[in-house]
Amino acid sequence: MMKSIRSKQSYNKAAGRSSVRRPVLSLQWLLVGIVLLCWVVPFAVVLGYSGYTMANNVQSRIENTIDNSAKVAFEQAYDRLEQAMDSSRAPTYDGAIRSAWKQFLGSGDEIKLYDTMSAYLSQKYSYDDSFRTTYAFFPDYPDTVYYANHHTNSAAVAALRYYMDNVHADVLDIYDKIDTSISFFKVDERLYMVRSIIDMRNLVSDSLEPYAVIVMECDTSSLFESIRGVIWLTDALVSINGEEIVLTGDADIATRADSLMPLQDEASGRYLQRLGRSEYNFNFELKIASDITDLVSQFPDYRNIMLLFAALAIPLLLLSLIAFYRHVTVPADRLVDATARIESGQRGYTVAELPANKEFYCLTEQFNSMSVQLDHQFRRIYEEQLALQEARIKALRSQINPHFLNNTLEIINWEARLADNKKVSEMIDALAVMLGAATARSDSAVVSLREELNYVDAYLHIIKQRFGRRLVISKEINSSLLDMAVPSLILQPIVENAIEHGVSKMHQGELIIRAYRLETEADSLVLEVENDGHMSAEDKNNVDRLLRSAAEVNSNNDRNLQDPSTGGSSVGIRNVNQRLKIMYGEDSGLEIYELRPNRILAKIKIPL
Repeated sequence: MMKSIRSKQSYNKAAGRSSVRRPVLSLQWLLVGIVLLCWVVPFAVVLGYSGYTMANNVQSRIENTIDNSAKVAFEQAYDRLEQAMDSSRAPTYDGAIRSAWKQFLGSGDEIKLYDTMSAYLSQKYSYDDSFRTTYAFFPDYPDTVYYANHHTNSAAVAALRYYMDNVHADVLDIYDKIDTSISFFKVDERLYMVRSIIDMRNLVSDSLEPYAVIVMECDTSSLFESIRGVIWLTDALVSINGEEIVLTGDADIATRADSLMPLQDEASGRYLQRLGRSEYNFNFELKIASDITDLVSQFPDYRNIMLLFAALAIPLLLLSLIAFYRHVTVPADRLVDATARIESGQRGYTVAELPANKEFYCLTEQFNSMSVQLDHQFRRIYEEQLALQEARIKALRSQINPHFLNNTLEIINWEARLADNKKVSEMIDALAVMLGAATARSDSAVVSLREELNYVDAYLHIIKQRFGRRLVISKEINSSLLDMAVPSLILQPIVENAIEHGVSKMHQGELIIRAYRLETEADSLVLEVENDGHMSAEDKNNVDRLLRSAAEVNSNNDRNLQDPSTGGSSVGIRNVNQRLKIMYGEDSGLEIYELRPNRILAKIKIPL
């Protein structure tokens, strides 16, 4: 009760005149008035000329309709052309032509070869609507051409004669230059597709020269049937690897569509589009023109109406903006600024100037009251948290810092020296360093990285006596970081865990200790221990459980993790992670994972 009275008194002093209430406007009625003034009056004008909106948008909608229609038609034509090219690849892989040629080389029977080739081409392509006629020949006998017409084409002899007179010579000039790709060329508005068949496994030929050639006369009316269905289409042409085929209308008008962006052609009044796609050595383009002038001209000109509407709406709009700025934007900005001040550390900050409208007036008063109360609550919680943190850190350190009798060790050390046993003496010195760090309860919770590495060196000196040459130890330490402060005994438990659960199981291995600075938006000191070892699925689950927060451990009633007697290194890595979270927050912590097969990495991150 006393705290509440003091909070209220503090608020009154900080707010000054804010405690004196004055008449305020209701934001609700203010906004209603703005709506009535700014929109009801112009509504009659808008209602009388509602057709303006339709006229203003009709052209863009027509263009969008044409764009969508053209894109769908282009994709369908491209898919149809890809299917045609896939059909031309069949003789390369099904082996029918290769088998016929191989049998001919053995028997020399030309009649059987002719019958086999004609039957194969007829079966394969006479019902394929993408081709009018399909031809094939062997380069060793270029004058003998096998062919198959589409089943609806009755002029088979005429088609063959035209091919031999006008096309075959061009095919002979290019077939050995196209390798395994497809070549397109045009003769008198007829589109031909040429593919060489190469024996990659040398089953019928000792070289990689084509042993057969297949030529298709494409049925452009079928391949590009979808393009003729583009809405309001007047002119169209397609280009395949530079070969242009006029589908309908004037080629000169369609050729003006040289931009990937749709545009209005000033000379013809047409709406021009160009679509294209390139893959590997294949380039397919579509250029079309659509006539939309008659459609657009059917709608009247509403620009004068737009000017009249603007003349009425702009002053009213400005008035509404001014009112909104004064009664909404300014009070909201003050509250946002006050919130930012509190976030930056100015707890207890209050807004002195209260708004004129009722809603923001109440919000500002409530904000000021909460700010003052927050300051009092924060001070109390902060002091309690400090005490709790210190108690938890001491409790955690007490779990991993056993008490040993240093005097007893000193006596044993002297006995070893008198016996001239240097090895035992050095081990006792290293153990004394470790016990000195472990029992330093009254000292600071942090030490320099240099001192922490000394504890690790003492531990590794003892372990080295156990493994000898079977343990290889290396360090990658940035010397500029040696004087940085780190929590005491934060690295030794990680090294111990690496030895006991990694190197010890393999009876040998390598251990690397690193320290470097990670320069990001929030700089961090990173300590790493990399060692030989393997993590099973059970090991990974145990590590995940050990690195969970204390609150999560308690909520799950995990007794194995709560009991310090379950294992020194396991308890050690759990306590290391908890100490980091307590001292540096959630941005710090410990990670242990398998870097690659038979290689484990433990990483400590400490924000700077």
